[in-house]
Amino acid sequence: MESIIKKNFLSELQGIDWDFVGETTTDLGLSFHWYPARFVPQIPSNIIGYFSEKGDTVLDLFCGSGTSLVEAFRLDRIPIGVDINPVATLISKARLSHIETDRFDLFASRLTSEIATRLLSRTDKTIETVPNLEENARWYHPDTLTELASIYSTLINLKKDSPENIIGKCCFSAILNKVCSQDRHFGWVCDGVHPNKYIYKDAESAFAEKLKQFRTYIEKFQSSLKITEPRIVSYKDVRVYQNDARDLRHIIKNSSVDLVVSSPPYLSVTDYNKSFRLTTLWFSSEEWKVFTIDEIGARYKRSRQRSLDDYISDSRKYVAEVRRVLRPNKYMCLVVGQSSSHPAYIAPLIRNCNELGFHLIDSIGRNISIKRRLYPQIATEDILIFQSDG
Repeated sequence: MESIIKKNFLSELQGIDWDFVGETTTDLGLSFHWYPARFVPQIPSNIIGYFSEKGDTVLDLFCGSGTSLVEAFRLDRIPIGVDINPVATLISKARLSHIETDRFDLFASRLTSEIATRLLSRTDKTIETVPNLEENARWYHPDTLTELASIYSTLINLKKDSPENIIGKCCFSAILNKVCSQDRHFGWVCDGVHPNKYIYKDAESAFAEKLKQFRTYIEKFQSSLKITEPRIVSYKDVRVYQNDARDLRHIIKNSSVDLVVSSPPYLSVTDYNKSFRLTTLWFSSEEWKVFTIDEIGARYKRSRQRSLDDYISDSRKYVAEVRRVLRPNKYMCLVVGQSSSHPAYIAPLIRNCNELGFHLIDSIGRNISIKRRLYPQIATEDILIFQSDG
C-alpha cells in the first residue's frame, strides 16, 4: 500500500491555515443539533486525509456530535466513535444512520401524522407517559408538554435501534431546549435554573421542522459520498459506543486502529452532561448522575483541590488505552485548548503521552475566530501530533 505520509510533512502541515478564517463549515450537521465546543470539521478532515488511507480505521474516543466520524466516513475510512455521554452517541449514530431519502420521507410522513392524531384524541392520560413528569413540568408550558408527550409516545413505539428510532429521538432531543420556557442562555438550563414563567412554544411544529432539516442533511451527505465512489467502507462498518474512554478493553481490540483524532474535554471548561439536562430527563435520567460524576475535566469540579491531578490521572488512562489499540508507528492527534483562568494541563498531558510510548512530532497552534468561540477565555487551540513507538 502506498503511504500518503510525506517525509516533509512538518512543513506541509505548517503550511495549512489552521485558523480557517473566512471558510464556511463543511460539516452538514453542525446546525442540526446543538452541541457545546464542537470540532471544526476542517481539522479532522485534514488530519484524517493526511495521516490515514482509504479503508483505515479512525478512532475518536471523545466523539461528541460525531464530526470526526462523519469526516472519516466521508473520506472512506472506518469510523469508531466513543463517548460517555448518551446524547453524544445518539447524535453521532443519527448522523451516520443508513436511510435512503424515500424511506425517510415515508417515515417522517407517518410519524407526523400519528403525532397529529394523538394530539387530536389526547386525554388526561397523555401526560402520564412523560418520564420524570414532575421535573419536566417545571420546564415547559402545559400545552407544550402535552405536545412533547404525544411525540415521545410515538417515538418509543418505533423499533429499537432502527434508523427511524435513532433519528426520531435525535430530532426530539434537538428541540427540547428550544421549546422550554427558559429563554436565557443555555447555561441556565445547564445549571438547573427553572423558568420564572411558562411560555407556550409549538413543539409539534418544531419537531416537524427538525425532521425537514434532517432530510436536507441526509440528501446533502449522501450526495457528498458519491464523489468518492467506488467506496471501500460502508455504513455497516460504522461503530459508535457509549463508553468510558478510560477503558475500551471490551469494545476495541489491541492494535486494531490506524489513527486517533480527538479533542478531549478541556480542563474545567464545560459540563457536557449537564448541557443536556432536558434530554436526559426523557431518555436516560437514571444514569445521568453516573455520567456526570465520571465526566473527565467537568466544569463543576473546578473548585476541587485535586481537579488538576484527577484530570491528569484520567488523561493517562485514556492515553494508555490509545497506546493499546493503536498500531505501531501510527499517529494520535489531540486538539486541546487552555483557559487562562484554570491550571495549565497541556505540558503534563504531553509528558503522560511520552511516558506511555508516544513522541510528539509537532504542535500546531491555531486561533479560534470570535464567532466560533463558545468560551471567550479560550482564544487558541493546539493540535498535538504524536506517533506511537514501534
